[in-house]
Amino acid sequence: MTVANLVTGFRLLPFALFIWFAHQGNIVPAASMFLLAWGLDAVDGLAARALQQETVFGYVFDKAVDRLVLVCGLFVLIVLNVVPLGSLFLITKDVIVIPTVVRRGAEGAVFQGLGLLGRVASLLQGSALLWLMLGWPGSGLIISVVGIFSVWVGVRYLQELQDVE
Repeated sequence: MTVANLVTGFRLLPFALFIWFAHQGNIVPAASMFLLAWGLDAVDGLAARALQQETVFGYVFDKAVDRLVLVCGLFVLIVLNVVPLGSLFLITKDVIVIPTVVRRGAEGAVFQGLGLLGRVASLLQGSALLWLMLGWPGSGLIISVVGIFSVWVGVRYLQELQDVE
């Protein structure tokens, strides 16, 4: 178990607290726990690189927790009527790349990350979810802009993979 994997695993605790607070209707503490669970994603990656502890397991574990926090967090908020159903548009990048990830995994290939654009998309997705959760104005615009960017990143990624194959 590496330091980075411990940080990744620790992210599950604030995520569980996020769900609990959201279920209780305590949105500000829920948003704080979401921010912690989501924000620690940068810490685990930095730790892995700084300590030279990058592993295939760590990469997969990190991506799984990333999707859990963002995608499942979004579903929790939709089910609890905290954010609108249209917020699903925020995760189009993640949905677009699923078939490719599954296929490449079945072929035994290592999934190539989405790079800087993927990181920016994830940053925007998490920020948008916080924005919506806190009920700040302009939710429709936020969903539209981040959703369109998310689609663009997903499509670009698929195009890059086709160019490589």
